[in-house]
Amino acid sequence: EKGYRNVEIESENSLLIAIIQNELATNNNYNEVRLIQDWCLMDWEVKFRQILKESNGVADRITKEARDEIDQLIIHEEPLGA
Repeated sequence: EKGYRNVEIESENSLLIAIIQNELATNNNYNEVRLIQDWCLMDWEVKFRQILKESNGVADRITKEARDEIDQLIIHEEPLGA
């Protein structure tokens, strides 16, 4: 544990945000979605923000990195390009 208590999650997918916020991901087929929901249930302050696809450079980068490994979750501790 690194001591993070305030987490902000950005996504262009409003449906995904609603699924996680309403704790509907329990039966989701994607482990990553269930993992994010589990994080939200921890003693953290979690905020969700929907962003435009054009503004989502991090997701574009992750997609490029994971193209051949789509079933893996990639966590960047620091913003890309920092």
